[in-house]
Amino acid sequence: CPPNAILFTYEDNDTYPLWYAQEVEGIRTDVRVIVNTLAGSDWYMNQLRYKVNNSAPYPLAFTQQQVQGDNRQIMYYVQMPGFDQNKYYDLPSTLKNVLASDDEKYLTTSDEGLQYNITPIRKFVMPVNKEAVMKSGVAQPGETIADEIKIDMSKKSYLLRSDLLILSLIANGDWTRPICFTSLSGPQDLGIEKYVRQEGMTYRFVPFESKTDEIQIDYELAYNNMMNKAV
Repeated sequence: CPPNAILFTYEDNDTYPLWYAQEVEGIRTDVRVIVNTLAGSDWYMNQLRYKVNNSAPYPLAFTQQQVQGDNRQIMYYVQMPGFDQNKYYDLPSTLKNVLASDDEKYLTTSDEGLQYNITPIRKFVMPVNKEAVMKSGVAQPGETIADEIKIDMSKKSYLLRSDLLILSLIANGDWTRPICFTSLSGPQDLGIEKYVRQEGMTYRFVPFESKTDEIQIDYELAYNNMMNKAV
């Protein structure tokens, strides 16, 4: 992973060795390891608000109360007047005004009397700060930086709190904190597989869209990471 990255893991086999490497051997304590199956837990999500080892806090779009207990544990998709299901909505403003809104119109009550958050939006667009991309060093010579990133989650009938966490990190990161995944299944579930690049054993979220169905691979960097780096 690049320095100060956040790394989403998906299975025990790619989680426990990393925990051991960091907490026992003190290896790469700048990387924030997030287990996807735990990412929707309120206590686990709130750890991002604090420094852990050498990993600085991460800004979130939700207050601690908004993700406490069952709040936003799941947000069902419901069509609502005034929202076009085929339109891509600005991600930062949608997080603020819809997904993190406490307006009662984004609540529904089940037959059992339980309240659930709902969302009329499953397609998001994130403008790319090209100046920040250049400063981050993620751009390779000759690569065309995308003007915007489109996130299509229309295949999902609901958003989990772990989905909201990743959307929040994408919206607030501004390319200063790399986002990586140990498995391609994570980006595919989020609808961002066209914006990841394999750099060895990880897939990095990048502001470059693949024009084919093939996953982007940085062969030179991947070879160096696999063959020449000890950790």
